Amino acid sequence: MEGKGPDQIAEEIEAAYAKGELPKMEAVGFGYMLSADQMLGPAGAWHPHMMVYTPYYTNAMLGNNAGESGLPSISDDEGTPFTVTVIPVDHRLAVKARTK
Repeated sequence: MEGKGPDQIAEEIEAAYAKGELPKMEAVGFGYMLSADQMLGPAGAWHPHMMVYTPYYTNAMLGNNAGESGLPSISDDEGTPFTVTVIPVDHRLAVKARTK
């Protein structure tokens, strides 16, 4: 990271992607975070959710849903090749850690 800030790192990654220095995603990508115990750094806990790789999507394409609306919305990197759509999942479906 060479002492660079988050914005500068994001710009350099996007430039490298545009120049073909990073592999392009050729297929749809899905991910999920269903833990009831997740911690997202300083932001703390959030909803269990699914993530779908949706390059160049904007939140307007999904109805301009707010992140806390419980509806699909765009996370960071809106409108870039790295855009991810986040789909919150009902808390009752979250996976809870077992205790002994």
